[in-house]
Amino acid sequence: TSLNPFYLHHGSQFHAYQLVTSLFCHASWSHLSSNLFFLLVFGRLIEEDSGGPFVWFTYLACGVGGALFALWFTPAGRYAATVTLGASGAVFGLFVVAVLLKLEPNWKKMLEVVVFGNFVLTRMFEEVKTSIAGGLPGVSHVAHIGGAVAGLVLVFAIAALVNAAEEKEKQESQIERRKGR
Repeated sequence: TSLNPFYLHHGSQFHAYQLVTSLFCHASWSHLSSNLFFLLVFGRLIEEDSGGPFVWFTYLACGVGGALFALWFTPAGRYAATVTLGASGAVFGLFVVAVLLKLEPNWKKMLEVVVFGNFVLTRMFEEVKTSIAGGLPGVSHVAHIGGAVAGLVLVFAIAALVNAAEEKEKQESQIERRKGR
């Protein structure tokens, strides 16, 4: 029911923990199995490059990002409860992260970027188009878009942190070399 305390409630029944618990709730077996399928495919791509813990971190970060988008951009129902549930926002974030992690000057990875990137871009355009047209009943297109945006932000934030650490290491190395002269 919509009174489930683990669903993400828009309005007076909102609790912060629902930003996470709603990611593990699904409306039907079909909803769960499709999210698990995409988690398997795109989670494995991420795991190849960054390991299992990063898959979980990405799942949670993108899922919470998608839930926040849904909360911010889907108003609470005037007469009925508005809830969001499911891992679709997290899965859309995994789509984006998996593709961006493959961007390397390596023919195999570039082929994966073309194949999976086409899939991700097609899905994103469909989500935006459907959302603008009013959406499908029972589907949080906003959460899908929010999860993808969270994935994009996550990859660029981590890249910036890695670049900053590498630059700091390079500067420290240069200082050490100068001291050694």
